[in-house]
Amino acid sequence: MQVLLEESQQLASLITLNAEIEYADYKSDKQSNEFKKQLELYKAKAKFLNS
Repeated sequence: MQVLLEESQQLASLITLNAEIEYADYKSDKQSNEFKKQLELYKAKAKFLNS
């Protein structure tokens, strides 16, 4: 019974860790997309100002 409890706790820890990693990836992708949008906006402004 003790072994089953320990394995369940290890599995819960792995699931939690996986969720944290996926959330970090999501945040990173979201920040990257925001950066790309800002970069495109600045490029468009620069092109407009140079014309």
